[in-house]
Amino acid sequence: MNPIWLKENNNKTEQWLELALHCQAGAKKTEIQGQHAERLKVRISSPPIEGKANEELIKWFAKTLGLNKSCFELLSGEKSHFKRLKVQSISSQEMLALLKTL
Repeated sequence: MNPIWLKENNNKTEQWLELALHCQAGAKKTEIQGQHAERLKVRISSPPIEGKANEELIKWFAKTLGLNKSCFELLSGEKSHFKRLKVQSISSQEMLALLKTL
């Protein structure tokens, strides 16, 4: 069973994962801090100015999961701590296994 912050979306044409995130910009380094309420807390090293933290979030997840940045889409929360991130080309089991190694 997946954690509450990880949702699998399946339809006839595509499959993707949706991450519910609580993001803290301006941290010393980008890292996962653990579950925060019903969201995965991610500390982001970039400041929350002109979308830099959002760019860093996608860049970090792409590098960590070994995917292209084009596999990610910010669904909501562009100017909020609470974000929903769409992730394609990886299963929930693969993602959880990679995140556990951090």
